[in-house]
Amino acid sequence: MEFADFVIPTLKSLASPKFDFVKFHKESSFFLSEAFDRLGLPLSEVNDYKGVGPNCPKVGKLPSNLETFVNDPKSKGTIFVAFGSHAKWDIAPKYITNAFFEAFSYLTDYRFIFSFNGKIKSSVPKHILILEWSPQKEILNHPKTKIFISHSGLKSTTEAICAAIPIIFMPLYAEQKANSQFLTYFGHAETLDKFSVSAKDVIEAIERIEINFPKRKQKMEKLKRLYLDRIINPMDEASFYVTKVIKANKGNGRLPFKRVSTEQSWFIFLSFDLFALLFAFVFIVSK
Repeated sequence: MEFADFVIPTLKSLASPKFDFVKFHKESSFFLSEAFDRLGLPLSEVNDYKGVGPNCPKVGKLPSNLETFVNDPKSKGTIFVAFGSHAKWDIAPKYITNAFFEAFSYLTDYRFIFSFNGKIKSSVPKHILILEWSPQKEILNHPKTKIFISHSGLKSTTEAICAAIPIIFMPLYAEQKANSQFLTYFGHAETLDKFSVSAKDVIEAIERIEINFPKRKQKMEKLKRLYLDRIINPMDEASFYVTKVIKANKGNGRLPFKRVSTEQSWFIFLSFDLFALLFAFVFIVSK
């Protein structure tokens, strides 16, 4: 199975049944990315790449059934749990599923909304609401929401920053580990290890945030301001570069410049030609 078939299952149906990432990158005129490009670590940019994020999307109204659930007067606050649309809970290791359900069942003072696409146990306590799909932006921005437990994907991490909500990460794959390490290093999040997570780990991570919640919330508010502080609106910047590429192409569909590296042979791409020259030089000099 190809990576695109697993990670982006609808990509080929939207683009082409024969979609190929290599060909896509070779033939694309420009790349626009919503990356964490102003949060402490510099990102390199080249002629055909530009970070034009961030963008905080508009937030709608929370559905009435969820509004009633989160506004329970007995609740200390809402903890939202979502690991993205590609996390398959039916095939997740049992110790991970047990860790979360045991921890949530113990913390009865909170209201948990768990975006969970696996088989549901009949004994789930009433303070835990299981939803196959959740209105993530609306839940994160609700005043009762206190913590977001996430896989640290780019979209989820961005929405958490936009909502200024303290985060507990458990990265699964791809760039998620880097996202979680970055925000945890600067004190904006807690991180769980998917290989050894237990109910005790989950409870302690929640308690660490709860104890210092005002400071945690304040740090996230500052992070949000830094994240959104840009010299130009992201959509205006993206529009500028798209227009620039269209003008450069002059409507002929060709690239405004040629990426030489994508056409190189593996021998040159891996710099073996330079190593061969170096070895030849050393061999001649040593004689």
